[in-house]
Amino acid sequence: MRNVKLAIAGVAILASGLGISAAHLFGGAEPGTLDVKIHSKPTVMTVAYKAYGNAEAADGKYWLAKLVMQNTGGTPLSDLKVSYRVPDYIDWTTPDSAAVVLPGQTTVLPIYPRFPASITNIRTRTPTQLELKVEYSVDGEQKSRIEKRPFELRGVTEIEFTSIESDEIISWYDMWDNSEVLAAYMTDEDEVVKAYFGKISETMGGTPYVQTAEDLGKLVGAIYNFQVGTGMAYMGAKGVPEVLGDTQTLVQSVKLPREVIRGNSGTCIELTLLMSALLNQCGVKSYMVLIPGHAFPIIEMAGGQVVGFECTGVGGQNLGGVASFEKALTAGNETWAKCQRNELPFVIVDYQDHQARGLRPPELEPVDITALTQMLTTRVRDRSSRGTQSQQSQNQGGSYQTQNQQTQNQQTQNQTQDPRHNQTQQQTAANLATYRDPAGVLSFQYPKSLIGNPQLVTQLQRSSPWYLDNLTDQQTGWGVDVYGFGSTNQQDCVEALRGLGQTLGAKVSFGQSQQAQINGKNWAVIPVTYTVERQTHRGHVYLITVGRVTYGVGVGGPENSAEAARPSVQQIVQSIQIAGA
Repeated sequence: MRNVKLAIAGVAILASGLGISAAHLFGGAEPGTLDVKIHSKPTVMTVAYKAYGNAEAADGKYWLAKLVMQNTGGTPLSDLKVSYRVPDYIDWTTPDSAAVVLPGQTTVLPIYPRFPASITNIRTRTPTQLELKVEYSVDGEQKSRIEKRPFELRGVTEIEFTSIESDEIISWYDMWDNSEVLAAYMTDEDEVVKAYFGKISETMGGTPYVQTAEDLGKLVGAIYNFQVGTGMAYMGAKGVPEVLGDTQTLVQSVKLPREVIRGNSGTCIELTLLMSALLNQCGVKSYMVLIPGHAFPIIEMAGGQVVGFECTGVGGQNLGGVASFEKALTAGNETWAKCQRNELPFVIVDYQDHQARGLRPPELEPVDITALTQMLTTRVRDRSSRGTQSQQSQNQGGSYQTQNQQTQNQQTQNQTQDPRHNQTQQQTAANLATYRDPAGVLSFQYPKSLIGNPQLVTQLQRSSPWYLDNLTDQQTGWGVDVYGFGSTNQQDCVEALRGLGQTLGAKVSFGQSQQAQINGKNWAVIPVTYTVERQTHRGHVYLITVGRVTYGVGVGGPENSAEAARPSVQQIVQSIQIAGA
């Protein structure tokens, strides 16, 4: 009997132990705890507000915030709900919910805010905030918290070209990570664009049916010549570097085509957008090509072939004059050919593809079409008198060219009598190459012994987008740098150069600026001395302001090889040509 009692007692003790273990494993576990981490973006581009509200747009790229929520406790969380609002723009949303979040489980919730169309009325950066409400239940107890994250709404004309964090940018292409947003600016359905194209159609006797390359040439020519005839002007623009948290980006103001039409002027990007919107009226597909410091359209022909075009040939403050349609076509094709030969890095913006993936244009305010039509009619009427004056100028220019050609012919005749001159001239030409900046404003000749360094240029453009190119003589160490500053203040340009030198670890000092004429243009010439790894370098920086852009050519190198580099330096400086100054 005693053994039976002991057995019963043992069972009781065992049962008690199991009960204690069960209480420890289940009833006594740490309660569920929700750890919330929020990743939010500092800005929203209002022109692309439709993409921000669409989880499918651009593969979900344009979210405003992401919540990473993990249950770090020992019991499940239930009835998890997340809602948000943006005061003055979005009221509290219907919550996203999860029935259960188990211990150790993580759930990620991206926020795609559905902004109202009125957000595109914003013209300047406007601060606001995202408010997030997180609610859940743990062991029957209701809990909630509210988190706030500030951000800014950009004006509808502002685009930031990358959202990649600075330490993750490894090439020039990363600086254009958001280039697809430009598709939202291609508003071919805008009634202003349609009215403008209507006036162009009148010059062609009606809307053309484009089927052949000849048809396409006539259409592009009609658009371009209409713009030239009605005073459309190319205006340079600058991209302003901004640091947004861990991201360094290039921000530029881009007007919608309707504003380009109203103002009768645009940047290379804006003129390209307008050309594409007009071509689309006839079902002609085109693309935007972005290269360092410039943009231009390529136009698709039947069979898939494309041709380049230089919209900035319309002239204006940044160019010396108006290019003929043929020259604009040739210039565009030459630039596109450089891209095809990998001489220039480039990014293509496929409007139709990006719009199909959610980068749709914003809603536009109604306009007074009657007033717009009257304005365009006035421009067309003025076109006749402008065309007459232009023809007279061309006739006068033709007389001058005839006289000038006669002089050149006489010089050529004299020179051909001296074979030594021809031999020297041919040898010199064979050893030279020509540099032209992407906008076609600045050019010079340089010895072919100077070699480019695309990797260096790409690296420097991350922090200094105004840095255009570099060429160096490997034997002497002397070289030439090309700049295109988005500023008319030359002192600011000098300070930008000083800052770049310091960033590269060089001690830089500038002398007194002086004026000098190079091929009939007035340049500021500034001596520069810089020390790199205890070696002294000397040179000069040549600056000239054309419209809203200051172009610069820096020539310099090691002091101990200055004499050997002198012929190359003289060749470069003496051959500098600038249009529009």
